[in-house]
Amino acid sequence: MIKLIIITGLLIISSFTWAQEFKESDLDNLLLLPGKVNTYYSKECETKAKYLQELVQDAVLFFEDKLQDTFDIKLLLLNRSDWKLFVGGPYFLSHFRKRPDRIEMGINDFYKIKLADDKILYGKKEAFLMDLIAVHELGHYISHRNNLFVLPWMGEFFADYILVGFLKEKIPECQLPLEIGSIFFKYLPLKYKSLEDLGNRIDPLNYGLYELKLENLAETLLLETAST
Repeated sequence: MIKLIIITGLLIISSFTWAQEFKESDLDNLLLLPGKVNTYYSKECETKAKYLQELVQDAVLFFEDKLQDTFDIKLLLLNRSDWKLFVGGPYFLSHFRKRPDRIEMGINDFYKIKLADDKILYGKKEAFLMDLIAVHELGHYISHRNNLFVLPWMGEFFADYILVGFLKEKIPECQLPLEIGSIFFKYLPLKYKSLEDLGNRIDPLNYGLYELKLENLAETLLLETAST
């Protein structure tokens, strides 16, 4: 638990300055992994790019089948220098509302999730919490594609519902540390705690704990639905 707090605190140090306007031609400065989801990545990031591409493509195919739809979305995996240039702001917070046609990810091997027994997830024996945010961002894409313009907390809950639902059905051995959000919300003197506050500009730690709380709610709802 202490390790998690320390790592999260270090992530908050990221600058809140924003990047210049990203142009489609800027993608030419990145490397490309073609596929169902075209994946653009920074130099020396190919291994992680292949891993995330498999994850996102699996999620895309899963929800295209569930929703009887076809998605057109790009995946960007950026190192810190490219993130600062193309995205800006904290390294692990993307700006989906600015460009809803792409998922922006940084390289954060944050909070390792061990898989049960000898399970392998997209060629790896472990997963990281931050990598799974890519499926959350796909949830925002689905919401935007279907014109679900709702309150900020509702949009975040829907994206978390998409993430948790995908994990429960496709990767059930991958367990998220959802209880941490509830514990921290109860004991930490956070500035923002209400659903209405989620529309404010919130620091990364407080925001991340909101996400864990909403994921916990999504898991509870999914379990109750499955039992009925």
